[in-house]
Amino acid sequence: HAIAHVVKLAPSLKKGQVILVNLSGRGDKDVQQVAKLRGEKL
Repeated sequence: HAIAHVVKLAPSLKKGQVILVNLSGRGDKDVQQVAKLRGEKL
């Protein structure tokens, strides 16, 4: 849904404006995965 919205929004932006899109689905799961990969305990 985010990508589709960006495609619609982008043509209306002025030169130099930036769109930032977060492709993360669920932050709660991402935090756990990153901690595991880094060997950190939460």
